[in-house]
Amino acid sequence: MRIDKFKSPLFAFLCLLPLSANAFSDAGSLYVGVVGGGTVGHNICNDNNLNCDNVSSSAGIVLGVDVNNWSVHSTLSWLGKFDAAYPEQNSQVTAELWSGTLEAKYQYPVFIDYTAYFGAGIASVYTDKSTAGGTTSNWSYAPLVSVGLEYEYDYNLSYFAEYRYMDFDDEELGKSNFNQLYIGVKYYPW
Repeated sequence: MRIDKFKSPLFAFLCLLPLSANAFSDAGSLYVGVVGGGTVGHNICNDNNLNCDNVSSSAGIVLGVDVNNWSVHSTLSWLGKFDAAYPEQNSQVTAELWSGTLEAKYQYPVFIDYTAYFGAGIASVYTDKSTAGGTTSNWSYAPLVSVGLEYEYDYNLSYFAEYRYMDFDDEELGKSNFNQLYIGVKYYPW
């Protein structure tokens, strides 16, 4: 049996093995940090609402590691509290959202001390929704993309600004999507 070496996953793995070994030859730079900003939830309220507060402040903590031009980045954040009033049902709905994300980011130096980055990953959101009928909670998952600019202040400290988009196809979240704008600081302890 002939194996076509250009289509074989084993061949691709063997070709990439020296590259990946080289990529991890530098010790990764571990970082921790904090973020703050705002979240806009689109489609978070039904059409028949009297008012919809779909904009909220948000904050969180970050943990990640940089290896060459790549970063594995995770965030635990409070997305905010969203309110809506529905006069036809004579009800008030309040939802508080928490998010955990995991993404890979590619970093590209653009100026001295400035790096642009692009990321993709997965987001999970915990929703705690209160209505006149009681409280419900659930988890939802969605793809996530991000783009940002980072400024390296010194060896141990950097500042960044980031735009993040999450698209949820979940009835509990009203098939909503979230746009976030964050500013943050990362600290490299080693």
